[in-house]
Amino acid sequence: MERKLASIQKIQELVPIEGADKIELAKILGYVVIVQKGDFKEGDFCVYVEADSLLPTDNPRFAFLKNSKGKIERIKTIRMRGVYSQGIAFPLDILHDAESSTEYCVITNSICVFDKETGSCKGSLGEGSNVTDLLKITKYDPPEVDGLKQGDILGPFPIFIPKSDEPSVQSFPELLEELWNKPYMMTIKEDGTSATFYRKDGYIGVCSHKKEQKPGNNIYSSMMDKYGLSQILTDSKTDIAIQGEIVGPGVQKNRMRLKELEFHIYDVFDIATNKYYNWEMLMTFLQTFPQLISVRPYMTGSSFNYSIEQLINFSTQVAYQNNNPAEGLVIRPLTTVKSPTRRGERLSFKVLNPAYLAKN
Repeated sequence: MERKLASIQKIQELVPIEGADKIELAKILGYVVIVQKGDFKEGDFCVYVEADSLLPTDNPRFAFLKNSKGKIERIKTIRMRGVYSQGIAFPLDILHDAESSTEYCVITNSICVFDKETGSCKGSLGEGSNVTDLLKITKYDPPEVDGLKQGDILGPFPIFIPKSDEPSVQSFPELLEELWNKPYMMTIKEDGTSATFYRKDGYIGVCSHKKEQKPGNNIYSSMMDKYGLSQILTDSKTDIAIQGEIVGPGVQKNRMRLKELEFHIYDVFDIATNKYYNWEMLMTFLQTFPQLISVRPYMTGSSFNYSIEQLINFSTQVAYQNNNPAEGLVIRPLTTVKSPTRRGERLSFKVLNPAYLAKN
């Protein structure tokens, strides 16, 4: 599902910040964002840009964000006056382009794309409209591996296996309603690099997060050898993909402080049936092979009934086994369910720890 790094959203609520005269908190989707007082009123449209977005340096509309070296840092989660702010909110005039005849005018519950030359509306934008490409915003992707050999690319990620990419519940609050009252599982999100090992029609494949890798002297093949994944896949009675996180020395600063590289599994995908294993099936699979490691469970329950604020609070309390704050939580129903919000993809989402994001 396409991620909206920049989108048209409404200011749902404005909340004062204790001791602050010039700034306040705006609630947008499931996020809270620090804004200048007077820039917005409740119910106003804005252009909301998510954290980890890269804004184009050559765009004069963003010139005020340049640092001393003339570059624009990626949008980050920050902490100011005791509150966290995730992303940035711009007034609609950030969409205006001085070199074109287009303006954006609010008309009731939509935004008219107004052509000054013809004096007519040539289209409209509504709440949730994606303006990422319009503003030439791209996603910041940190290096997955710090100095370890990743291997040579064999080709694109296989189209018959879903990529590991959990949406943030703060970007899609509707996911809470889809999970409401269902049995659920929360697991601790680990900050490593994702990997996929699969078998299809007798062929054994190895993948990083985005590409298929050539077998050889690299971290992916080393994990396959360490855990005997090639033999497990070969002996499988059906075509499957095993997905998980490689964590340890040389990967994302090894915030778990592990002494050696490990592969922690969070999914098995049945390629033949195009379905993920549910939690019980996944645990049964892992128990069959004692050498395999699963991601760590945090909480399970018979009826999900939490708000975004409660989930964020949970995320601030989770820690890795070395007591370092964890990146957050991944939340799913115990039985695999398709999500209408995610256009038929699996219902599953993450909530990230704002304190972790602000620090790291």
